[in-house]
Amino acid sequence: MKKTAITLSLLRKLLILEEGKSLPGSQLKGDWVEQLLGEATLVCDVQKSRKRYFVANLAAFRQFVTSFFGIENIENAINALSDEHLTRAEAVKATGGSKPKSIRSMTGFLVNSYQPIQATLNKMPIVIAPPKGSFYFIADYENFEIPSYITIVGVENAENFRYIRQQQYLFSGITPLFVSRYPQNGDLIKWLQRIPNSYLHFGDLDLAGINIFQTEFKPYLKERASFFIPNDSALRLSKGNRERYDIQLEKFGKIKSTDKNIQKLIDLINLYHRGYDQEGFIESER
Repeated sequence: MKKTAITLSLLRKLLILEEGKSLPGSQLKGDWVEQLLGEATLVCDVQKSRKRYFVANLAAFRQFVTSFFGIENIENAINALSDEHLTRAEAVKATGGSKPKSIRSMTGFLVNSYQPIQATLNKMPIVIAPPKGSFYFIADYENFEIPSYITIVGVENAENFRYIRQQQYLFSGITPLFVSRYPQNGDLIKWLQRIPNSYLHFGDLDLAGINIFQTEFKPYLKERASFFIPNDSALRLSKGNRERYDIQLEKFGKIKSTDKNIQKLIDLINLYHRGYDQEGFIESER
């Protein structure tokens, strides 16, 4: 018999049945339903050509839920799976060994730095200083703290995040901690919202890059968020990618910004009809 995934939707239906209420036949599908009907634990009541199911034998129903789903207490299982901080280990315990859907084991985000950054993780001091060719993954991000003077630099592209040492000439005026936009799981923005630090978005100088900043970061971080615009942006755009601009024009051609500096960048992009790929900031290794 095919294993039935334990979901909150399923658990809520089981609880409704356990409480003596009925459910329409359209909401109950699967091998387990057929088995309960075959055992007469679940019975069908036809009203005006519509089927509704209810439990006829509560003791047998509870025994079935325990043996088939591995769940001793439906309400406890619902409370457990409703917890957004639930670990997979806790989920397995709550569902008797069944693996529920949508439980992420790998929460967190990547960080990188070309200089040591003092931080704390679970109130223990740590130093963010990844060796060349590596970066750190902060899993328990809710307990990750950094000094308020550190500027968080969000890096759009993977290659730039990897070779951050070859771009440090761009960030001489700040003490940066680099974070990767990927994986896009929402954990990074949750952390950024919790801390007071300034955020600098470092991405492509094109319409899509500006859209990423204005939709994914600026609405949540407000005045703490800014977009990286180099002093030589006009020169870089004059030598940029025309094809990239043409591709983005249909979707992002009407983009505007209330930020004067970003709007000037948009105007430059439209003037040159080009975008500049972020990877162009990476200097050759000396």
